[in-house]
This record gives sequence, C-alpha cells and structure tokens, in this order.
Amino acid sequence: KLATFFSAIVPDKTICVGIADHDFFLQKYGKNFEVIPNGVSKIAYDYSEKYLKKYNIEKDKYLLFMARLVHEKGPLLLLKAFMELPEKYKNVKLVIAGDTNYHDDYYNKIKKYSKYPGIIFTGFVDGNEKYTLLESSLCFIQPSSIEGMSIGVLEAMYFGIPIIVSDIHENTSITNSFGLVFEKNNEKSLVLALQRSEEHTSELQSHS
Repeated sequence: KLATFFSAIVPDKTICVGIADHDFFLQKYGKNFEVIPNGVSKIAYDYSEKYLKKYNIEKDKYLLFMARLVHEKGPLLLLKAFMELPEKYKNVKLVIAGDTNYHDDYYNKIKKYSKYPGIIFTGFVDGNEKYTLLESSLCFIQPSSIEGMSIGVLEAMYFGIPIIVSDIHENTSITNSFGLVFEKNNEKSLVLALQRSEEHTSELQSHS
C-alpha cells in the first residue's frame, strides 16, 4: 500500500501497464496516468529436447506453471486443484517452473508436493530451457490473484499455447475470448478448467 501511494504521489510521471491499474489510480488518487501495455518481442532461442529429458517429460504431456512461488501467483491453489483431478485426467504431469528467494510457510507448503511423481519442480529457468518448456507444454496456467500485465501469459500466447487464467481483469483483458477462465481463488472452478483443458485439447489448440 505504501509503495502504491508513493507511485501515485512522488514520480513526475507514472506509467500503467494495464487499464485496471489506470482506473485504480484515477479513482483512488485522481491521477490520470498514461497506459503503455507490456509486449513481447520476437523470441529467438534454440529448442532442445534435452530439457524435456532432464525432467522426464514429453511434449504436449504436461501442464505448465511458470512464475514466482508466492501467494499472489497461486501455485498452491493449482497444486491442490491438480491433486483433485479424477484419475482419468492424471495422464499428464504438472510442471512448476519458478522459485522464490524468500522461503516462508507458504513456500514450504508448496514444496511438500515435490514428493508426488506427477509433479515436477524445476526451480528458476531462463533462456533456451525456459522457452523449450513453454513451447512444449500442453497448457499454460496462470492462477494469480494479482497481476499487472503478465509477461508469462503474453509469451504463452506468442507460442500459441492454450491458456487457463484466473478471472481477474488483468488476465482476461489479455486473453479476451481465447483460453479458459476460472474464478479467482476457487479450487473447484480451477479443477473444472483443468478437466476441460484435457477434454478439449485439440479445440483449444486450434483457437490459440
């Protein structure tokens, strides 16, 4: 809250990456800031299956979360939802790509899921490894409760990967009618979205 206040009051100019941020500052502080959305440039990298072999995964056989392992990004919600999937949907794995420098109770709860064979933690990834994992995934999942304008979602869309996002405006304003949307912080809603993503894989891929 303090950082938000200073962002509104102190700088000579503040730029918002999305309409939701713009509207917030306008309503709370009366500041009509400029909006310049995030974007993704052409991604040049060397695809290599060695990164898939590293984690014992196959192309189009895993769901991907790629973000910091903190509460607002929703990794624990996703892990719980994945574990609740009926057995017939357990033919894919869940890859959790990311980490955090602050290992608190929330982080420890997340890491307890590393004992399950269908869940793979990669830690931080970047460069060729990051983009190989992204391009090879069956579906990209963004379960966040707070966002600006997610570079992860934009990069997934760049590669044409089907997407599941929470229904916060910052996500849906990017995806529009593409991908699947679930209710923020609602585990059951996310379970249904995960099931639907597997049931309608080819349809989602054709619309990505």
